[in-house]
Amino acid sequence: MANKVSIRSNENYEMKYYNNEAFFGGTDISSEDKCFGALASRFYQLANRISYTSDEPFAPMELQLDLIHGLVSLECESEIDAFNNIVLVARQSAQTLQKLTLAYQLQAGISDLVQSSLGNYVEYPCLSTLFLDLQLCPRSVPLAVDNGTVLFPSLRNLAIGCDYPFGDDVLFRGNAATLEFLRVMPGRDFCDVVRKYKVFTPTSHPRLQKVEGLRLSRFKESQILSTEAHLQCMLSIAPKAAVRVIPAIPAGEVTLLALDILKDHPFIQVLHLADTQLMLWEVIHIVKWLPILSDLVSKSTGLGAYSEDVTLGMIPDYVRGIEVPLRERFRCWRIGEVYNDSLEETLACILVVAMMFPNFSYANLPNSVLHKYMRLMEETLGLGEYVDAAPRLRHLLFDKTV
Repeated sequence: MANKVSIRSNENYEMKYYNNEAFFGGTDISSEDKCFGALASRFYQLANRISYTSDEPFAPMELQLDLIHGLVSLECESEIDAFNNIVLVARQSAQTLQKLTLAYQLQAGISDLVQSSLGNYVEYPCLSTLFLDLQLCPRSVPLAVDNGTVLFPSLRNLAIGCDYPFGDDVLFRGNAATLEFLRVMPGRDFCDVVRKYKVFTPTSHPRLQKVEGLRLSRFKESQILSTEAHLQCMLSIAPKAAVRVIPAIPAGEVTLLALDILKDHPFIQVLHLADTQLMLWEVIHIVKWLPILSDLVSKSTGLGAYSEDVTLGMIPDYVRGIEVPLRERFRCWRIGEVYNDSLEETLACILVVAMMFPNFSYANLPNSVLHKYMRLMEETLGLGEYVDAAPRLRHLLFDKTV
């Protein structure tokens, strides 16, 4: 029995079957060939995994969709609803599906995924991974499932890369004890649902270890949150006793006024502020607020306006004048982009951080500046002011991946 069917094509299709897997790819076979459609249906009967990636519809091939059932994995990534009724395929395998990915433009609402043509709710008892990245029809009304109905009791990984598609908390019902990973694009509807149904409490999700909050541009304007509201929403999701990683990715600059709420969440171990420009003193404040922080991701603007006259040779004395509690866990600062014109200022910022935090291991810089950074670091550590610190700082020469 095949364990995977992959379809990747533009206009034409080919089926291959080898090494216990079935694949679809481009050939000279017409996608309108009815015999090919019947053969494809047979392949689907043999498979328990289907993966579809295409910019063209697969619907013209007259697949016998009612024959496709018992899947454990179904993935559809397309510019359009490739099958027009891919959710029918998912529904027919509801009792066996373990992984479901739907990433395409949905012509109707998502209600067909969880509700049969007779109006009965469809449960997915084995589904552990669900990824939804749907472009919903503007006219669709989010479905609200009857209170108390549990449809996804085994979810461990949930990613929602679009507006929240339901009118209630159905995606979070009955899986508080199993959910381990959550990625969302928190718009107003999502935050309203989380708040209204009290989805997350300090003790509700004991296995939840990673929360990611993305901010993408395709939100309707009415759904977009302010930077402060976005970060607050992500932090409210994280139960203090469980979550150790919160990549919150706000757009543009974030001031300490917005980041001040981090002080109430000292459990954060990894913080992603990938689009945020941080000066040195902002980095220091964040590390002071988060006693177990080990990794920080942000962009750098260097030392900041109050340290313009600090040269690389002055860094050791500059550090001695900064009073900050030692944070032994802080080990990595990954810098997404260098905004200031002077790489020297960025290096000065890195050296200050490295000398202040005894277990700081490395700064991961963009490849575009890495060569110049390494050369400048070597020159700087040769200065007499670094005679004591140079041995420990030499590891900062190397770009490492975490």
